[in-house]
Amino acid sequence: MFLRFLNHSLLARYTAITALATVVLLGGGALFLNRVLEDSIENRLIREVDVDLAGLVDIYASSGRAELTERIEDRLGTVASDQPHYYLGDAAGNRAAGNIARLPPLSTHLSQGGKVTLATGEKVFARATMIGPDTVLVVAHEYGTVERDYRRLRIARCGVGALLLAGFIVIGALLARRLRQRVDRIAEVLDGVDRGEIDRRAELTGPDDEITALARATNRTIARYQALADAHREVTEHTAHEMRTPLAHLDYRLGKLADDETATEPSRALAQVARADIRNIVAMLDSLLDIASSEARRDDFRSLPELDLSQLCLQIGEMYQESTEEDGTEVTLDIAPDVVVRGDRMQLSRMLTNLLDNALRYGRGEGAAGARIGLVLRPGPVLRVWDSGPGIPDGLRDRLFERFVRGDHGAAGQGHGLGLALARAIAERHGWRIRLADAGPGALPGKGAVFEIARDGR
Repeated sequence: MFLRFLNHSLLARYTAITALATVVLLGGGALFLNRVLEDSIENRLIREVDVDLAGLVDIYASSGRAELTERIEDRLGTVASDQPHYYLGDAAGNRAAGNIARLPPLSTHLSQGGKVTLATGEKVFARATMIGPDTVLVVAHEYGTVERDYRRLRIARCGVGALLLAGFIVIGALLARRLRQRVDRIAEVLDGVDRGEIDRRAELTGPDDEITALARATNRTIARYQALADAHREVTEHTAHEMRTPLAHLDYRLGKLADDETATEPSRALAQVARADIRNIVAMLDSLLDIASSEARRDDFRSLPELDLSQLCLQIGEMYQESTEEDGTEVTLDIAPDVVVRGDRMQLSRMLTNLLDNALRYGRGEGAAGARIGLVLRPGPVLRVWDSGPGIPDGLRDRLFERFVRGDHGAAGQGHGLGLALARAIAERHGWRIRLADAGPGALPGKGAVFEIARDGR
């Protein structure tokens, strides 16, 4: 789980790398410091032994062997801890004074010094030297005090290292958290833009660093996108409005021609057909304007008034039951009560009638009697419109909600292919999503289409 978290989080990897680098640096520093401390402590011990040895040599040179023997015994009698060790005797190992039982394996002619272990088990640094024709003097100091100092330094070093590591990790985690918060705010703005909130902008607070540069670039991109969207919507609406005016004039003239009794019957009939085509074009333009308007206000439903969706579905459903009663079409209603949403009544009515008209068109197919359609509402809200028609071809399912896409079955070839595109735009304007679901309860087995509208889970 931790590795999966690292793979999906740049900031977690940044913190982990920082901690690892800290451990490596502290470990390398500890090794170097160990070496320096060991050398320093070793040198201190060597200096102590050499100073002690030099003092005893001076005593021997000035006062003789008897005085040296007395001084060694005095030192051995007064030191309570970390007692020094001495050997005074000949090269054959015959001890005259001191507490070193055996002569250490050191060259007395070279005044050799080194680490040795005494017969009693103590580890010491000793130096042996010839101070007379047949007199050997060995001075040795234990590592006890040095090792205790070294142990204290090691404990202190480990404590400081642990504190530094914890500090680096905490600081790295805080910096990573701060960085993630700033990146998350930019991502939240982009998510809002994806939902249609194109007036949102990323904050430019904080230091003028790479994240702030990313926020500026994000704002420039959103502003450009907003400008293009506004220009596209303005051109679309302007074009649609400009087209409606000459079409209205043309419809008026054709109406006069259709009502002109002096005109020939074919001319009057042709004028009626042309007027029908004009009304069809105007309806298409109205649908395009509605789609553009709904997309421009996508997800902007929080300011809408509360609406009893159950009552609206029941009213529209009963209207379809009455209008289809004579042609044998069965309209089934399964409406849960008291489903209240925030919504535009006119737009939701348009969405429902588009879906029900689509269900009637497909459900009747080639005009077969006994077609069945249904309207289901559940809390959530979850809204379903189903029919018992031939279903949706596989090649059409992915493009079904695109503009100007029409089905191929029977009367489905009528229309502009904008009904489902408008239904999707209205659903998204209310924070919902629409999809083509599998045929469920109420539809004929293996046939029909089910359009489901539910709250968007993004």
